[in-house]
Amino acid sequence: MVDSNGWIVTNAHVVGESLAVDVTIAGGSVRTGLVLGSRADEDVAVLKIDGYRMATLPIGETAALRAGDEALAIGFALDLPGEPTHTRGVISAFRQSVFGVFDGIQTDTPLNPGNSGGPLINKLGEVVGINTMKLIESDDLNFAISIDDAFPLVEELQRGKVLPLPRYVSAYYPYSISVPDGWRVYELLPNYVLMLDNSSSGRATFVVEEVSDATTTDQYASDATAAGAEGDFASYVKLSASEITVSGDIHAWQIDETWQESGYDYAKAGTEVFFVQEGYGYAIYFDAALDEWDLIEPTVSSMLETLRYTPDFIAPTPTPLPTATPAPTATPAHTATPAPWTMFHHPEGLYSIDVAPGFNNPSFASTSVTLRKDARASVTIFEFTPTNDGLSEFSSWIFDWRQNTWEHVFFEAEYFAGFQLKSGLVTETFVYRLQGSAEYCVERILDAVVFIDAKPFELVMGACVDVWADYEVDFDTMLNSFRRAD
Repeated sequence: MVDSNGWIVTNAHVVGESLAVDVTIAGGSVRTGLVLGSRADEDVAVLKIDGYRMATLPIGETAALRAGDEALAIGFALDLPGEPTHTRGVISAFRQSVFGVFDGIQTDTPLNPGNSGGPLINKLGEVVGINTMKLIESDDLNFAISIDDAFPLVEELQRGKVLPLPRYVSAYYPYSISVPDGWRVYELLPNYVLMLDNSSSGRATFVVEEVSDATTTDQYASDATAAGAEGDFASYVKLSASEITVSGDIHAWQIDETWQESGYDYAKAGTEVFFVQEGYGYAIYFDAALDEWDLIEPTVSSMLETLRYTPDFIAPTPTPLPTATPAPTATPAHTATPAPWTMFHHPEGLYSIDVAPGFNNPSFASTSVTLRKDARASVTIFEFTPTNDGLSEFSSWIFDWRQNTWEHVFFEAEYFAGFQLKSGLVTETFVYRLQGSAEYCVERILDAVVFIDAKPFELVMGACVDVWADYEVDFDTMLNSFRRAD
Protein backbone atom coordinates (compact mmCIF):
# COMPACT_ATOMS: atom_id res chain seq x y z
CA MET A 1 0.00 0.00 0.00
CA VAL A 2 1.65 3.21 -1.17
CA ASP A 3 -1.23 5.64 -0.68
CA SER A 4 -3.81 5.99 2.09
CA ASN A 5 -6.64 6.06 -0.48
CA GLY A 6 -5.96 2.48 -1.58
CA TRP A 7 -3.17 2.50 -4.18
CA ILE A 8 -1.21 -0.78 -4.23
CA VAL A 9 1.97 -1.71 -6.09
CA THR A 10 2.61 -5.33 -7.08
CA ASN A 11 4.12 -7.42 -9.88
CA ALA A 12 2.59 -7.49 -13.35
CA HIS A 13 2.83 -11.29 -13.42
CA VAL A 14 0.66 -11.44 -10.29
CA VAL A 15 -2.31 -9.76 -11.99
CA GLY A 16 -1.66 -11.11 -15.50
CA GLU A 17 -4.22 -9.75 -17.95
CA SER A 18 -6.94 -9.29 -15.31
CA LEU A 19 -8.77 -5.99 -15.08
CA ALA A 20 -9.90 -6.72 -11.52
CA VAL A 21 -8.50 -8.97 -8.77
CA ASP A 22 -9.43 -9.84 -5.18
CA VAL A 23 -7.25 -8.14 -2.58
CA THR A 24 -7.14 -9.39 1.02
CA ILE A 25 -6.27 -6.61 3.45
CA ALA A 26 -5.30 -6.67 7.13
CA GLY A 27 -8.10 -8.20 9.16
CA GLY A 28 -9.03 -10.62 6.39
CA SER A 29 -11.62 -8.63 4.46
CA VAL A 30 -11.51 -8.84 0.68
CA ARG A 31 -11.89 -5.86 -1.63
CA THR A 32 -11.86 -5.59 -5.40
CA GLY A 33 -8.66 -4.20 -6.84
CA LEU A 34 -8.86 -2.54 -10.27
CA VAL A 35 -5.70 -2.93 -12.34
CA LEU A 36 -5.12 0.63 -13.51
CA GLY A 37 -1.68 0.16 -15.03
CA SER A 38 0.77 -2.63 -15.80
CA ARG A 39 4.14 -2.99 -17.51
CA ALA A 40 5.10 -6.59 -18.31
CA ASP A 41 8.76 -6.00 -19.21
CA GLU A 42 9.54 -4.39 -15.86
CA ASP A 43 6.99 -6.61 -14.04
CA VAL A 44 5.26 -3.73 -12.24
CA ALA A 45 1.53 -3.12 -11.83
CA VAL A 46 -0.60 -0.67 -9.86
CA LEU A 47 -4.00 -1.46 -8.36
CA LYS A 48 -6.67 0.66 -6.73
CA ILE A 49 -8.97 -0.62 -4.01
CA ASP A 50 -11.60 1.25 -2.02
CA GLY A 51 -9.66 2.87 0.80
CA TYR A 52 -9.65 5.84 3.11
CA ARG A 53 -6.93 6.76 5.59
CA MET A 54 -5.34 3.35 5.20
CA ALA A 55 -1.98 2.57 6.76
CA THR A 56 0.96 2.76 4.33
CA LEU A 57 4.61 1.79 4.42
CA PRO A 58 7.26 4.49 4.06
CA ILE A 59 9.32 4.36 0.85
CA GLY A 60 13.10 4.13 1.24
CA GLU A 61 15.97 4.34 -1.22
CA THR A 62 17.69 1.40 -2.85
CA ALA A 63 20.74 3.60 -3.37
CA ALA A 64 21.25 3.72 0.40
CA LEU A 65 21.51 -0.08 0.67
CA ARG A 66 24.79 -1.94 0.98
CA ALA A 67 25.60 -5.60 0.57
CA GLY A 68 25.23 -7.22 4.00
CA ASP A 69 22.36 -4.97 5.15
CA GLU A 70 19.46 -6.75 6.80
CA ALA A 71 16.27 -7.18 4.76
CA LEU A 72 12.78 -8.44 5.53
CA ALA A 73 10.36 -9.88 2.96
CA ILE A 74 6.61 -9.90 3.59
CA GLY A 75 4.02 -11.84 1.60
CA PHE A 76 1.45 -14.61 1.60
CA ALA A 77 3.90 -17.43 0.88
CA LEU A 78 2.23 -20.43 -0.79
CA ASP A 79 -1.10 -18.63 -0.28
CA LEU A 80 -1.28 -19.96 3.27
CA PRO A 81 -4.34 -18.76 5.22
CA GLY A 82 -3.99 -16.30 8.06
CA GLU A 83 -1.33 -13.65 8.58
CA PRO A 84 1.37 -12.86 6.00
CA THR A 85 4.74 -14.58 6.21
CA HIS A 86 7.82 -12.62 7.32
CA THR A 87 11.26 -13.89 6.26
CA ARG A 88 14.60 -12.32 7.14
CA GLY A 89 17.92 -12.24 5.34
CA VAL A 90 20.56 -9.89 3.99
CA ILE A 91 21.23 -7.95 0.81
CA SER A 92 23.64 -10.08 -1.23
CA ALA A 93 24.34 -7.99 -4.33
CA PHE A 94 22.90 -5.62 -6.91
CA ARG A 95 22.30 -6.78 -10.50
CA GLN A 96 21.76 -4.45 -13.46
CA SER A 97 18.80 -4.72 -15.84
CA VAL A 98 17.32 -7.86 -14.34
CA PHE A 99 13.73 -6.72 -14.95
CA GLY A 100 13.70 -4.98 -18.32
CA VAL A 101 15.74 -1.85 -17.72
CA PHE A 102 15.22 -2.08 -13.95
CA ASP A 103 17.92 -3.23 -11.58
CA GLY A 104 17.45 -6.18 -9.24
CA ILE A 105 18.31 -6.49 -5.56
CA GLN A 106 19.75 -9.93 -4.88
CA THR A 107 18.99 -11.25 -1.40
CA ASP A 108 19.11 -14.50 0.51
CA THR A 109 15.83 -13.60 2.16
CA PRO A 110 13.68 -16.66 1.36
CA LEU A 111 10.96 -16.05 -1.24
CA ASN A 112 8.24 -18.50 -2.22
CA PRO A 113 5.24 -18.41 -4.56
CA GLY A 114 2.92 -15.89 -2.94
CA ASN A 115 5.72 -13.50 -2.01
CA SER A 116 5.65 -11.92 -5.46
CA GLY A 117 4.62 -8.28 -5.38
CA GLY A 118 5.22 -7.94 -1.64
CA PRO A 119 7.63 -5.44 -0.08
CA LEU A 120 11.32 -5.92 0.65
CA ILE A 121 11.95 -3.82 3.74
CA ASN A 122 15.16 -2.43 5.21
CA LYS A 123 16.04 -2.27 8.90
CA LEU A 124 14.31 1.14 9.18
CA GLY A 125 10.98 -0.35 8.10
CA GLU A 126 11.11 1.31 4.66
CA VAL A 127 10.21 -0.35 1.37
CA VAL A 128 13.34 -0.67 -0.78
CA GLY A 129 12.21 -3.28 -3.29
CA ILE A 130 9.34 -5.29 -4.77
CA ASN A 131 9.83 -9.02 -4.19
CA THR A 132 9.62 -10.65 -7.59
CA MET A 133 11.33 -14.00 -8.11
CA LYS A 134 13.67 -16.75 -6.90
CA LEU A 135 15.92 -18.96 -8.95
CA ILE A 136 14.68 -22.51 -8.49
CA GLU A 137 18.22 -23.85 -8.78
CA SER A 138 19.12 -22.24 -5.45
CA ASP A 139 17.41 -21.32 -2.20
CA ASP A 140 19.60 -18.26 -1.72
CA LEU A 141 19.20 -16.46 -5.06
CA ASN A 142 16.12 -14.26 -4.69
CA PHE A 143 15.45 -10.97 -6.42
CA ALA A 144 13.45 -7.81 -5.81
CA ILE A 145 12.93 -4.86 -8.15
CA SER A 146 14.76 -1.73 -7.02
CA ILE A 147 12.25 0.74 -5.60
CA ASP A 148 14.37 3.59 -6.98
CA ASP A 149 13.74 2.25 -10.49
CA ALA A 150 10.16 1.17 -9.92
CA PHE A 151 8.65 4.30 -8.41
CA PRO A 152 8.95 6.63 -11.43
CA LEU A 153 7.09 3.96 -13.42
CA VAL A 154 4.51 3.61 -10.64
CA GLU A 155 3.86 7.34 -10.78
CA GLU A 156 3.61 7.17 -14.59
CA LEU A 157 1.06 4.35 -14.42
CA GLN A 158 -0.93 6.25 -11.78
CA ARG A 159 -1.30 9.24 -14.09
CA GLY A 160 -3.74 7.34 -16.31
CA LYS A 161 -4.86 8.58 -19.71
CA VAL A 162 -3.09 11.61 -21.14
CA LEU A 163 -5.67 14.23 -22.15
CA PRO A 164 -4.83 17.03 -24.61
CA LEU A 165 -7.43 19.19 -22.86
CA PRO A 166 -9.03 19.07 -19.40
CA ARG A 167 -11.93 17.06 -20.78
CA TYR A 168 -12.62 13.38 -21.37
CA VAL A 169 -14.18 12.52 -24.73
CA SER A 170 -15.23 8.92 -25.23
CA ALA A 171 -14.01 7.46 -28.50
CA TYR A 172 -16.75 4.82 -28.41
CA TYR A 173 -19.88 6.52 -27.09
CA PRO A 174 -21.29 9.99 -27.71
CA TYR A 175 -20.49 11.70 -24.41
CA SER A 176 -17.82 13.96 -22.99
CA ILE A 177 -17.27 15.62 -19.62
CA SER A 178 -14.81 18.07 -18.09
CA VAL A 179 -12.07 16.63 -15.90
CA PRO A 180 -11.34 18.77 -12.82
CA ASP A 181 -7.81 19.78 -11.99
CA GLY A 182 -6.09 16.99 -10.07
CA TRP A 183 -8.39 14.23 -11.33
CA ARG A 184 -7.08 11.35 -13.44
CA VAL A 185 -8.81 9.22 -16.07
CA TYR A 186 -8.56 5.45 -16.58
CA GLU A 187 -10.24 3.68 -19.50
CA LEU A 188 -10.57 0.12 -18.23
CA LEU A 189 -12.94 -0.83 -21.04
CA PRO A 190 -14.62 1.15 -23.81
CA ASN A 191 -17.81 1.20 -21.72
CA TYR A 192 -16.19 1.49 -18.27
CA VAL A 193 -14.25 4.64 -17.38
CA LEU A 194 -12.94 5.59 -13.95
CA MET A 195 -11.88 9.04 -12.73
CA LEU A 196 -10.03 9.55 -9.44
CA ASP A 197 -9.21 12.67 -7.47
CA ASN A 198 -5.49 12.60 -6.73
CA SER A 199 -5.88 14.39 -3.39
CA SER A 200 -8.95 12.72 -1.87
CA SER A 201 -11.16 9.63 -1.96
CA GLY A 202 -13.30 11.25 -4.67
CA ARG A 203 -14.23 8.99 -7.56
CA ALA A 204 -16.42 9.03 -10.67
CA THR A 205 -17.36 5.90 -12.64
CA PHE A 206 -19.00 5.93 -16.08
CA VAL A 207 -20.73 2.78 -17.30
CA VAL A 208 -22.52 2.40 -20.65
CA GLU A 209 -24.61 -0.67 -21.51
CA GLU A 210 -26.94 -1.64 -24.31
CA VAL A 211 -30.63 -1.73 -23.36
CA SER A 212 -33.77 -2.74 -25.18
CA ASP A 213 -35.64 -0.24 -27.32
CA ALA A 214 -38.50 -0.37 -24.82
CA THR A 215 -36.33 0.65 -21.85
CA THR A 216 -37.03 4.16 -20.63
CA THR A 217 -34.90 6.34 -18.41
CA ASP A 218 -37.40 5.81 -15.58
CA GLN A 219 -37.21 2.02 -15.89
CA TYR A 220 -33.43 1.98 -16.23
CA ALA A 221 -32.93 4.18 -13.17
CA SER A 222 -35.39 2.11 -11.13
CA ASP A 223 -33.73 -1.20 -12.04
CA ALA A 224 -30.19 0.10 -11.47
CA THR A 225 -31.08 1.64 -8.12
CA ALA A 226 -32.81 -1.53 -6.93
CA ALA A 227 -29.84 -3.68 -7.98
CA GLY A 228 -27.40 -1.39 -6.20
CA ALA A 229 -29.39 -1.43 -2.97
CA GLU A 230 -29.06 -5.22 -2.81
CA GLY A 231 -25.33 -5.04 -2.06
CA ASP A 232 -23.70 -6.25 1.15
CA PHE A 233 -24.16 -3.16 3.32
CA ALA A 234 -23.72 -2.53 7.00
CA SER A 235 -25.93 0.51 6.46
CA TYR A 236 -27.66 2.20 3.53
CA VAL A 237 -29.75 5.39 3.35
CA LYS A 238 -31.31 6.83 0.20
CA LEU A 239 -31.37 10.57 0.83
CA SER A 240 -33.24 11.70 -2.29
CA ALA A 241 -34.32 10.78 -5.80
CA SER A 242 -35.02 13.59 -8.25
CA GLU A 243 -35.61 14.13 -11.95
CA ILE A 244 -33.01 16.36 -13.59
CA THR A 245 -31.85 17.30 -17.08
CA VAL A 246 -28.30 16.80 -18.36
CA SER A 247 -26.59 18.02 -21.52
CA GLY A 248 -29.29 20.59 -22.11
CA ASP A 249 -32.58 18.72 -22.24
CA ILE A 250 -31.91 15.01 -21.63
CA HIS A 251 -34.19 13.58 -18.96
CA ALA A 252 -32.26 11.83 -16.16
CA TRP A 253 -32.63 10.63 -12.59
CA GLN A 254 -30.30 11.64 -9.77
CA ILE A 255 -30.06 9.50 -6.61
CA ASP A 256 -28.25 10.82 -3.50
CA GLU A 257 -27.32 8.32 -0.79
CA THR A 258 -24.99 7.30 2.00
CA TRP A 259 -23.83 3.78 2.85
CA GLN A 260 -21.22 1.64 4.53
CA GLU A 261 -20.24 -1.69 3.03
CA SER A 262 -19.75 -4.71 5.24
CA GLY A 263 -16.12 -5.12 6.25
CA TYR A 264 -15.31 -1.46 5.60
CA ASP A 265 -14.11 0.86 8.36
CA TYR A 266 -15.57 4.02 6.81
CA ALA A 267 -18.84 5.23 5.33
CA LYS A 268 -19.40 6.77 1.90
CA ALA A 269 -21.69 9.32 0.32
CA GLY A 270 -22.49 9.61 -3.34
CA THR A 271 -24.63 10.66 -6.27
CA GLU A 272 -25.83 8.41 -9.08
CA VAL A 273 -27.16 9.67 -12.40
CA PHE A 274 -29.03 7.50 -14.93
CA PHE A 275 -30.39 8.17 -18.41
CA VAL A 276 -31.15 6.31 -21.63
CA GLN A 277 -30.36 7.53 -25.14
CA GLU A 278 -30.49 5.77 -28.50
CA GLY A 279 -30.61 2.24 -27.11
CA TYR A 280 -27.93 2.67 -24.43
CA GLY A 281 -28.17 3.16 -20.69
CA TYR A 282 -25.74 5.55 -19.05
CA ALA A 283 -24.92 5.19 -15.36
CA ILE A 284 -22.63 7.72 -13.69
CA TYR A 285 -21.54 7.11 -10.10
CA PHE A 286 -19.84 9.74 -7.96
CA ASP A 287 -18.69 8.86 -4.44
CA ALA A 288 -16.22 9.69 -1.69
CA ALA A 289 -15.67 8.98 1.98
CA LEU A 290 -18.52 10.51 3.97
CA ASP A 291 -16.03 12.77 5.80
CA GLU A 292 -14.92 14.27 2.48
CA TRP A 293 -18.21 14.40 0.58
CA ASP A 294 -18.96 18.03 1.44
CA LEU A 295 -15.67 18.97 -0.25
CA ILE A 296 -16.28 16.76 -3.29
CA GLU A 297 -19.98 17.52 -3.91
CA PRO A 298 -19.43 20.96 -5.52
CA THR A 299 -16.99 19.35 -7.96
CA VAL A 300 -19.58 16.70 -8.79
CA SER A 301 -22.19 19.37 -9.52
CA SER A 302 -19.76 21.24 -11.77
CA MET A 303 -18.85 18.07 -13.66
CA LEU A 304 -22.51 17.24 -14.31
CA GLU A 305 -23.04 20.72 -15.74
CA THR A 306 -20.30 20.04 -18.30
CA LEU A 307 -21.64 16.62 -19.39
CA ARG A 308 -22.36 16.68 -23.12
CA TYR A 309 -24.17 14.09 -25.20
CA THR A 310 -23.53 14.21 -28.97
CA PRO A 311 -26.27 12.53 -31.04
CA ASP A 312 -25.54 10.84 -34.37
CA PHE A 313 -22.11 9.85 -33.11
CA ILE A 314 -20.17 7.46 -35.39
CA ALA A 315 -18.12 5.10 -33.22
CA PRO A 316 -14.80 3.88 -34.62
CA THR A 317 -13.95 0.21 -34.88
CA PRO A 318 -12.48 -0.73 -31.47
CA THR A 319 -8.74 -1.35 -31.46
CA PRO A 320 -7.91 -4.87 -30.20
CA LEU A 321 -6.57 -4.88 -26.66
CA PRO A 322 -2.79 -5.43 -26.52
CA THR A 323 -1.46 -8.71 -25.27
CA ALA A 324 0.22 -8.76 -21.88
CA THR A 325 3.59 -9.72 -23.36
CA PRO A 326 4.73 -7.86 -26.48
CA ALA A 327 6.31 -9.74 -29.36
CA PRO A 328 10.06 -10.14 -28.77
CA THR A 329 12.44 -7.84 -30.58
CA ALA A 330 16.18 -7.74 -30.77
CA THR A 331 16.25 -4.44 -28.90
CA PRO A 332 13.38 -3.62 -26.50
CA ALA A 333 11.44 -0.60 -27.64
CA HIS A 334 12.05 1.26 -24.39
CA THR A 335 15.81 1.27 -25.01
CA ALA A 336 15.52 3.11 -28.32
CA THR A 337 16.70 6.72 -28.35
CA PRO A 338 13.66 8.92 -29.02
CA ALA A 339 13.86 11.39 -31.87
CA PRO A 340 14.57 14.91 -30.57
CA TRP A 341 12.03 17.71 -30.40
CA THR A 342 12.95 20.94 -32.14
CA MET A 343 11.91 24.55 -31.72
CA PHE A 344 10.23 26.71 -34.36
CA HIS A 345 10.62 30.49 -34.19
CA HIS A 346 8.41 32.58 -36.44
CA PRO A 347 10.68 34.45 -38.88
CA GLU A 348 9.19 37.78 -37.80
CA GLY A 349 9.47 36.97 -34.12
CA LEU A 350 5.72 36.60 -33.56
CA TYR A 351 5.88 33.39 -31.50
CA SER A 352 7.82 30.24 -30.67
CA ILE A 353 6.59 26.65 -30.39
CA ASP A 354 8.17 23.29 -29.58
CA VAL A 355 7.81 20.88 -32.49
CA ALA A 356 7.33 17.11 -32.18
CA PRO A 357 9.58 14.77 -34.17
CA GLY A 358 8.54 14.47 -37.79
CA PHE A 359 6.64 17.79 -38.03
CA ASN A 360 9.41 19.29 -40.13
CA ASN A 361 9.87 21.47 -43.20
CA PRO A 362 7.41 24.27 -42.45
CA SER A 363 5.48 25.66 -45.40
CA PHE A 364 4.63 29.35 -45.34
CA ALA A 365 1.59 31.27 -46.61
CA SER A 366 0.90 34.95 -46.19
CA THR A 367 -0.73 34.57 -42.76
CA SER A 368 -0.03 30.97 -41.76
CA VAL A 369 2.64 28.35 -41.21
CA THR A 370 1.97 24.61 -41.62
CA LEU A 371 4.01 21.87 -39.99
CA ARG A 372 3.10 18.58 -41.61
CA LYS A 373 4.18 15.13 -40.46
CA ASP A 374 2.53 13.14 -43.23
CA ALA A 375 -0.66 13.14 -45.24
CA ARG A 376 -2.68 12.26 -42.14
CA ALA A 377 -1.49 14.76 -39.50
CA SER A 378 -0.57 18.44 -39.53
CA VAL A 379 -0.39 21.61 -37.45
CA THR A 380 -1.23 24.99 -38.99
CA ILE A 381 -0.78 28.28 -37.12
CA PHE A 382 -2.80 31.22 -38.45
CA GLU A 383 -2.18 34.84 -37.48
CA PHE A 384 -4.78 37.59 -37.46
CA THR A 385 -4.61 41.35 -37.22
CA PRO A 386 -4.79 42.79 -33.68
CA THR A 387 -8.32 43.20 -32.39
CA ASN A 388 -10.19 44.86 -29.57
CA ASP A 389 -12.37 41.78 -29.18
CA GLY A 390 -11.91 39.61 -26.12
CA LEU A 391 -10.69 36.02 -26.34
CA SER A 392 -14.16 34.50 -25.94
CA GLU A 393 -15.77 36.77 -28.52
CA PHE A 394 -13.03 36.17 -31.08
CA SER A 395 -13.00 32.41 -30.43
CA SER A 396 -16.75 32.17 -31.03
CA TRP A 397 -16.35 34.05 -34.30
CA ILE A 398 -13.52 31.71 -35.39
CA PHE A 399 -15.52 28.61 -34.62
CA ASP A 400 -18.61 29.85 -36.50
CA TRP A 401 -16.44 30.97 -39.41
CA ARG A 402 -14.71 27.59 -39.68
CA GLN A 403 -17.96 25.67 -39.49
CA ASN A 404 -19.69 27.82 -42.09
CA THR A 405 -16.87 28.50 -44.57
CA TRP A 406 -14.72 25.38 -44.64
CA GLU A 407 -15.84 23.06 -47.40
CA HIS A 408 -17.02 19.82 -45.84
CA VAL A 409 -19.41 16.92 -46.21
CA PHE A 410 -19.42 16.19 -42.49
CA PHE A 411 -18.92 18.49 -39.49
CA GLU A 412 -19.63 17.59 -35.87
CA ALA A 413 -18.59 19.55 -32.79
CA GLU A 414 -17.40 17.53 -29.80
CA TYR A 415 -16.66 19.99 -27.03
CA PHE A 416 -15.23 23.34 -25.96
CA ALA A 417 -12.79 24.16 -23.17
CA GLY A 418 -10.97 27.25 -21.95
CA PHE A 419 -7.80 26.95 -19.87
CA GLN A 420 -4.30 28.29 -19.27
CA LEU A 421 -1.42 26.83 -21.24
CA LYS A 422 1.77 25.75 -19.49
CA SER A 423 3.45 28.68 -21.23
CA GLY A 424 1.17 31.00 -19.24
CA LEU A 425 -1.00 32.11 -22.18
CA VAL A 426 -4.76 31.51 -22.08
CA THR A 427 -6.60 29.57 -24.79
CA GLU A 428 -10.14 28.76 -25.80
CA THR A 429 -10.22 25.47 -27.66
CA PHE A 430 -12.77 23.61 -29.77
CA VAL A 431 -12.56 19.98 -30.79
CA TYR A 432 -14.62 18.72 -33.73
CA ARG A 433 -14.70 16.10 -36.45
CA LEU A 434 -14.57 17.17 -40.09
CA GLN A 435 -14.57 15.49 -43.49
CA GLY A 436 -13.60 17.83 -46.31
CA SER A 437 -14.86 15.57 -49.08
CA ALA A 438 -15.75 11.95 -49.70
CA GLU A 439 -12.15 11.30 -50.84
CA TYR A 440 -10.65 12.44 -47.52
CA CYS A 441 -10.61 10.72 -44.15
CA VAL A 442 -12.71 12.01 -41.26
CA GLU A 443 -10.35 14.19 -39.27
CA ARG A 444 -10.42 15.12 -35.64
CA ILE A 445 -9.43 18.77 -35.21
CA LEU A 446 -8.11 20.53 -32.13
CA ASP A 447 -8.71 24.22 -32.86
CA ALA A 448 -7.17 26.59 -30.30
CA VAL A 449 -7.30 30.39 -30.22
CA VAL A 450 -4.53 32.15 -28.27
CA PHE A 451 -3.88 35.88 -27.84
CA ILE A 452 -0.39 37.33 -27.55
CA ASP A 453 -1.22 40.79 -26.32
CA ALA A 454 -3.99 41.95 -28.73
CA LYS A 455 -2.92 39.73 -31.63
CA PRO A 456 -4.92 36.52 -32.11
CA PHE A 457 -3.43 33.23 -33.29
CA GLU A 458 -5.27 30.07 -34.23
CA LEU A 459 -3.59 26.66 -33.93
CA VAL A 460 -5.34 23.98 -35.98
CA MET A 461 -4.06 20.50 -35.14
CA GLY A 462 -5.62 17.67 -37.10
CA ALA A 463 -5.28 13.96 -37.80
CA CYS A 464 -7.45 11.22 -39.24
CA VAL A 465 -9.62 9.83 -36.44
CA ASP A 466 -8.19 6.32 -36.74
CA VAL A 467 -4.67 7.58 -35.95
CA TRP A 468 -5.59 10.48 -33.64
CA ALA A 469 -4.33 8.61 -30.56
CA ASP A 470 -0.86 8.41 -32.14
CA TYR A 471 -0.60 12.21 -32.20
CA GLU A 472 -2.73 13.25 -29.21
CA VAL A 473 0.15 13.65 -26.76
CA ASP A 474 2.32 15.48 -29.32
CA PHE A 475 -0.52 17.91 -30.07
CA ASP A 476 -1.05 18.56 -26.35
CA THR A 477 2.66 19.23 -25.77
CA MET A 478 2.96 21.49 -28.80
CA LEU A 479 -0.12 23.52 -27.87
CA ASN A 480 1.09 23.99 -24.29
CA SER A 481 4.50 25.19 -25.54
CA PHE A 482 3.06 27.97 -27.76
CA ARG A 483 4.46 31.22 -26.38
CA ARG A 484 5.89 34.66 -27.05
CA ALA A 485 9.02 34.49 -29.19
CA ASP A 486 12.08 33.37 -27.23
